[in-house]
Amino acid sequence: MKIKSDIVISYGKIRNITKTVLISLFLFFCIFQPPLPISTSYILIAMMMGYVSLRILKDGELRIKKSLLYALGGFIPFLIYFIMIMIPRIITGADKRGLYLSSFFNTTTAIVFVGVSTAFLIVLSENNKIDSRNLMKFFIMVGMIQLVFVVFSYLIPSVQTVLNNFVINYSKNDITAQNVRKTSFRVYGFSGYFFDYMGLISSIIISIAFLKGIAENKVKYVSMAVMMLIIPLLNARTGIILSAFGMITVIFFYFPKLSSKKVTKWCALALVFALMLVLFFLSLPTGMQEWILDGFTSTSNIGEDNKDAGVYGQILGNDFVFPDGLGLLFGVGGRPESFGFFDKTNNYIDSGYVQCIWRFGLIGTILLIAGIASVYIQMYRSKNPMIKNMGLVFAIIVMLYLFKGYIVTVNGANFILISFPAMIIYEKSERRSFYDKFAICNYHNGNIQKI
Repeated sequence: MKIKSDIVISYGKIRNITKTVLISLFLFFCIFQPPLPISTSYILIAMMMGYVSLRILKDGELRIKKSLLYALGGFIPFLIYFIMIMIPRIITGADKRGLYLSSFFNTTTAIVFVGVSTAFLIVLSENNKIDSRNLMKFFIMVGMIQLVFVVFSYLIPSVQTVLNNFVINYSKNDITAQNVRKTSFRVYGFSGYFFDYMGLISSIIISIAFLKGIAENKVKYVSMAVMMLIIPLLNARTGIILSAFGMITVIFFYFPKLSSKKVTKWCALALVFALMLVLFFLSLPTGMQEWILDGFTSTSNIGEDNKDAGVYGQILGNDFVFPDGLGLLFGVGGRPESFGFFDKTNNYIDSGYVQCIWRFGLIGTILLIAGIASVYIQMYRSKNPMIKNMGLVFAIIVMLYLFKGYIVTVNGANFILISFPAMIIYEKSERRSFYDKFAICNYHNGNIQKI
């Protein structure tokens, strides 16, 4: 009996594999934004705009639809406020220290990045027939790529040195570059974001993987989520806490709806995963074990004895300082550190809420948070349980993180937290089959035609 051993790989299969790898790598750069000699954000904006432009040239038209405005419309009040506050002070010369100009430049870059990345995700999904569920797979692959970098940089010091040198030499974030230069502790992976930013981004991806696994009853995604916990475990305790909240939210949302058989299965697997994490924790150096345990101890002491609550105690005790007079309402355009207000231990103020108030004022902060909330409320109103739960998870992660850090200019996080949900809302609107209803104008052969 002759056994056929030939393996046939079609051109189409190779093409699909190549496309998957290229998309995953590009999304990796979009999300983690490892530093390059030229600003990574600008390169990504240019590449995404180029991709969208090719689609326009190919089709000969561009449809701007109401569903896109519906997805991001919650930010319009903040944008109007932001322009009215920033531009007059810059033009009239009231911005003598250049704080408003700097804040305007950084925030505008973030706004442009969100808009362009939303358009990119929409065109990417339409060109490659990738819906939100498939895009979640790509985000999980991005997390696994980072996990490989983290593990290799942890096990091989020379790899860590090479990757960290990219941050030291090319990072546009002076605080990150300065901290990486001071220590190699909790700096593992290939990213432009380390410390709390790395914790934020990794917790989002971990929550997505865990949600997809529970919702679709697939162990592989839950296993990946557990493995990716290594990323925040070695880099940022904040990421562990955010991941825990994300996972707990998924559990409370889904477990009451599961059969007793599935609940038993997941509980048994949870014990196995917990054992694996404990064994990994015990394999870490003593100093790192103490650092991780100190984080949990600090968290448990919040509200009881803030002096023993570590960085959270510093935030609660020292970070809540605000500008005087009208500055409290409308902001002063810059970081509190620029005005001599900072935590004596860290030399800067952590709290994202406080940072927002100093930049945009109480009014601007409320409008910004309302814009973010509007996106997640739209997701929560979805009839799709997975989208509904994702909106809830994202909202919890963002609101918790803002207590610890500033998020507005973290483009990699905004790529998943804002652009991805906007793409989902757009996608759901399109599935209602009211294409013309949602189109507000056509761009065709150089002419704009209203509908």
